[in-house]
Amino acid sequence: MNLVKCMECGLVYANPILQESELFKRYADSFFYDEYLPAFKALPTYYDLDVIRSHFFIFLQLIAKFFTPGKRLLDVGCGAGFFLKAAEETGWEAEGVELSSVASKYAKNIVKVKVHEGKLEDLHLPPDKFDLVVLIDTIEHLKNPLLTLKEINRILTKEGILLIGTPDFDSLSRLLLRGSWAVLSPEEHFSIFSHNTLSYIIQKANFRVLGIRNLLQFNPEYTHDKKRLSYYVFKSLNKRLGSLKKMEKTQLYEYADIMLIEEKNPKKIQNFNSDLNPARRTKRTIHKWSKKWLRGDTLVAVAKKTNGKKT
Repeated sequence: MNLVKCMECGLVYANPILQESELFKRYADSFFYDEYLPAFKALPTYYDLDVIRSHFFIFLQLIAKFFTPGKRLLDVGCGAGFFLKAAEETGWEAEGVELSSVASKYAKNIVKVKVHEGKLEDLHLPPDKFDLVVLIDTIEHLKNPLLTLKEINRILTKEGILLIGTPDFDSLSRLLLRGSWAVLSPEEHFSIFSHNTLSYIIQKANFRVLGIRNLLQFNPEYTHDKKRLSYYVFKSLNKRLGSLKKMEKTQLYEYADIMLIEEKNPKKIQNFNSDLNPARRTKRTIHKWSKKWLRGDTLVAVAKKTNGKKT
């Protein structure tokens, strides 16, 4: 299996794509208990909601912008249902969709959330049912992401919101770790998006992109080969960057910028910009320019349903 690049749109994708029978083998019980749960510091019969809130902090803050009582949320590729539980705690009426049987059972029996087992396209959910649909670390695993996005468009309410979190192909991690970067795994990541290709496919599914941002966060441990020199160099660099106050301030700029996506109150945008003195505004401009090459591991996209009409 190889990763190839579309000459028309620039999307990097797996060719050929793993057969479904082989795909299910990769997501067997052993993967769920030995790799997935430990990533959230969870056990077969226990999970810590504080850990979950911390893991999904930015996404939880983002969806809070779109919440009013009675709003309905769907998490596609919800896994063990951790994000669903965290969303429920803030008032959302939340449901999930999950292909893995073992993950679905855990979500229902341990986390106690509502989950539909199967492919979204096969569930035939009612149209205009959900106000917000999220795909966190999911779209890169889909065999036909455009088909799924179009189905999401169908089940969203008028002007419903789509939220996506996915690896960024243009991440500094790929440049440093090269082929050992674990994101470059055609056996499980069928599409790897850049800012441009993610925007392209979202719009092709009849959504209006409200904003796409890159999170300046890295995970050097996400590599196939920890014996390579590049791994140790990157790990050391990430540790040094993480200890810098400038890095902390940079991440605060990013966080504030993400929170301004689809901000309906112009005073908040104006206040955020006016709160920065000339020196800070200059630094913010430099930061935006530097993002062309200093890119973290994750893209966050927010879009709105357009019902096929041009906006």
